[in-house]
Amino acid sequence: MTIMILGASGFIGTHLTAYLAPNHPLILVSRNPNKLRVLPNTQAIGWHELEKDPSILKNVEVIINLCGQSILGIWTKSYQKKLLDSRIMPLKTLNKLLNQVAHKPYIICASGVGAYGYQTKEEYQNSFREENLPKHPTILSNIAKDLENTLDSNLQAKTCYLRFGVVLSAKGGSLPLMKLPHYFGMGMIVGDGNQPFSWVSLVDVLGIIEHATKKHLVGKFNVTAPIADTNRTFNQSLAKAMHRPLWLRLPKFIAMLMGKMFIETILQGQRVSSEKIQNTGYNFKTKHASELINPI
Repeated sequence: MTIMILGASGFIGTHLTAYLAPNHPLILVSRNPNKLRVLPNTQAIGWHELEKDPSILKNVEVIINLCGQSILGIWTKSYQKKLLDSRIMPLKTLNKLLNQVAHKPYIICASGVGAYGYQTKEEYQNSFREENLPKHPTILSNIAKDLENTLDSNLQAKTCYLRFGVVLSAKGGSLPLMKLPHYFGMGMIVGDGNQPFSWVSLVDVLGIIEHATKKHLVGKFNVTAPIADTNRTFNQSLAKAMHRPLWLRLPKFIAMLMGKMFIETILQGQRVSSEKIQNTGYNFKTKHASELINPI
């Protein structure tokens, strides 16, 4: 089965390539294909090559779209536009090219739990499920809405949207940044610490992508660890695993001054149910935050 990975140079894409390459021929697509690490059984091409010769798509059975600018940054108006365009434009291009060659492969598209907006304190005990619409929309929920409605209906019928929580791994991504203040004994609870924090291990992200590919799952699926965490419980697990104290707190009024990115991703949260993906037969490998944290 030939698989194409869009956005193969990112954190998830790099690890997914290494994970799938032993068993599948891969076509890696990137704006900078020369920077990709090409493994046996893989080939790297640029978007310009794909647009020049869309017939390449005819030999592809599965397309995995991981395109998107990192949400970590200062959310100026221009950065917000980059967050949106980096997710929408590749899908629009893919949609056009697939229609040109009249090909309908199976598609997996990365989305995020930000699709649900945020919860108020009174709503923390309720878990978002895939059919829920955001009560309190945010920048991320608006981006997810546009993303999940970009493809034509003929392609939507063969598309799976994986709504990832914060993807964590000792190998990179956000976790090393989260560990850094704890290393110096400066880890802290943000606000009252009760806001939900939905995360998922990189191991399970790779496993669920492979699972979805084998099952040809269609529709929206939440991809978050099945044991719910809050900002408080996650940081407590982090501090305990690193043998560090946790005694600092960042008050809400100060956190509100740190910008839209910090507010939407850390100060606010979503409690998300992963029951639907589990009901398809997937068993999470990492259920507790302490399992993904390597003690110092």
